[in-house]
Amino acid sequence: MAAFFTDYNTNHRHSGLNYYTPDTVHHGLVEQARQRRQATLDACHARNPHRYRRRPTAPGAPVHAGINHKETTQLSQTA
Repeated sequence: MAAFFTDYNTNHRHSGLNYYTPDTVHHGLVEQARQRRQATLDACHARNPHRYRRRPTAPGAPVHAGINHKETTQLSQTA
């Protein structure tokens, strides 16, 4: 299990984290990762600008990240 968790936290890109890894978000490295992504997107755009309607931009850090931070409503509390 230790190997699974290590891989999951360091390599798995989560949609809820704007496709950053949990380690990247947890350690505050999102801006560096975003800059690397943006450089890659800029290079792709420069090679094939006709493929894009507008210049692509890399997403920033997620506004809110966590486990089970869903808002509770009256309906969600009735079970």
